[in-house]
Amino acid sequence: MKYETRTRMVKKGTKCYVSEIGHYNFYYPDPDKQCKFASDAIINKLPWALYQGLQAVRVASGFIESDCEANGKSNIVWISPNTIHIY
Repeated sequence: MKYETRTRMVKKGTKCYVSEIGHYNFYYPDPDKQCKFASDAIINKLPWALYQGLQAVRVASGFIESDCEANGKSNIVWISPNTIHIY
């Protein structure tokens, strides 16, 4: 049996970019706000197009550096698709 859903993880120390809202209320990576993951994290890959080679992912609060977190239960950050590990 083959499962379609797999666990996607990102390792501690992976660089990410915080989201900003731009044209038509779309999310874009903010190149001035680079952060790192504070610990290994399970992520949800969002079905959005790549933007400048970066993939949008949703991660629970507490897994990225505290100065980069948004107010809420989860954050949308942008990472390189090569840093996503599938298990």
